[in-house]
Amino acid sequence: MRTGFEALVLSMLLGIALAISLTVGPLVTGQAPDVTAKYITGNLVQDAQAAMKDVAVEYKTGLTAQQIVYPLSDPGSAEVSYNIMHNGTHIAFYIKWKDETKDVPIGDVIDQFPDAVAIQFPVFKGELPYVCMGNTQNPVNIVMWKSNAGAEALVSASAYGRGQVQREALQMFESKTRPIHTAPPEDQIWYSDAYYENGEWMVVLIRPLGSTSPLTPSLEPGSTTSIVLAVWDGAKDERGGLKKTSGWLTVELEQPAAPAAAATETVTQTSTVTVTAPGEGGVPGWFVEFAVVIIVLLALAVVYLLARKG
Repeated sequence: MRTGFEALVLSMLLGIALAISLTVGPLVTGQAPDVTAKYITGNLVQDAQAAMKDVAVEYKTGLTAQQIVYPLSDPGSAEVSYNIMHNGTHIAFYIKWKDETKDVPIGDVIDQFPDAVAIQFPVFKGELPYVCMGNTQNPVNIVMWKSNAGAEALVSASAYGRGQVQREALQMFESKTRPIHTAPPEDQIWYSDAYYENGEWMVVLIRPLGSTSPLTPSLEPGSTTSIVLAVWDGAKDERGGLKKTSGWLTVELEQPAAPAAAATETVTQTSTVTVTAPGEGGVPGWFVEFAVVIIVLLALAVVYLLARKG
């Protein structure tokens, strides 16, 4: 039988462990996004040549050859480097990738294809669409940049298989057997610029955060969306389904910094973004490590007391 002293010690240990777990718990909940679209003040860099030199690359994502939908791509892999920023009104995607040849076919030529890059978004919130251009019930919004045509907004699978009334309501008038369609004029909201140097493309794609169209998802600071990246190498006859893609990536739009206190409201705004150093604010990192050690020691003490009971 457990003595009164042992029962008291055990109760105290369990109480301390519970208190620490409630303190530490909120620090480890939630999953970090794959990508953070940083908030900046001022204008976004629009010039691709300047972006290639001035915009720091934050992320790298591997791409694999599309092997799900015909026509299948040649096996192989690639990698894109990119950064995403927003200034509260617009969001910019800076995408860079290696390509040995600059393919920009001019006019109606046979068997020549442009280099290209695309970003895919889910149209609706909730369950992510099929990664290869969505499906009938869960369409995707795509911006596709081609070296010989610039950027164009597309909608994939939104009208495929739907009835005539549904198709007209979505303003989709192209052949119902086509899985991908040019988005209506109000969805053509993308600005683009591109630059090729030393075997690398840099493409800048910028759009307003807000949207009045049901086919283009609205974005706002603090919100989360998902994207898929894809590239085409014209010299390798890649076009249509012949491409290399990523999987779904989660993107979180960073919130602007909190407004200054009343005593400092007269300070003029600058382009400097204040970044809190690690360990500043909230619970210190050393406390988390100390709490973990204490929890382990408490667990060992409980095991010891239970063993004595046996």
